[in-house]
Amino acid sequence: MEAVFKRKRLDCFQMNRFLGSHLRSPEEVVESKTQSDTDDEAADLPPSPKKPNISHGFPVPPRLRDMVPELQSPVQYRQIQEGCLEYVKTKRLFDPENPTSIDIDDVIRTCLGLQGETKLSLFDFVDRVKSIIEDDSSL
Repeated sequence: MEAVFKRKRLDCFQMNRFLGSHLRSPEEVVESKTQSDTDDEAADLPPSPKKPNISHGFPVPPRLRDMVPELQSPVQYRQIQEGCLEYVKTKRLFDPENPTSIDIDDVIRTCLGLQGETKLSLFDFVDRVKSIIEDDSSL
C-alpha cells in the first residue's frame, strides 16, 4: 500500500479518493461528461414510443356534463370524480338511513344510463363514473 498511495495508513474514505484519482484525472472526467460515447449507438436505435402526457388532463365526458357543468376542459380524473360527488352532496341524494347509498335522480339516471333503479351504492356510483371516463378518454 505504501508503494501505491505513498502513505502508511489510510481509512476507507481516503482510499476511495486516492483510488479514484489513480483511475482518471479530473480533466478526463470533464471531457467524458461533455462528449457522449453513445451518440453513434443512439442514432442506430429506433425512437422510443412517446407515452401520453396525462398531466394536462382530458375533456370532460359529454355524458357527465349535466352533473358537472362547472368543470372546464381539460381536467384531471380526480376533478371529475369530486364534481360528481359534489353534485350528490348539493342535491342531498345520500340516503339518510344508509350513507353509502345514493338516491338516483333523473340527471344521474341519464348520465349513467340507468334503467328503473332508484338507489345505487356509492361504490357502484364511483365505479360507473370511472368507467365512463375511461371509455370516453380512449376514443
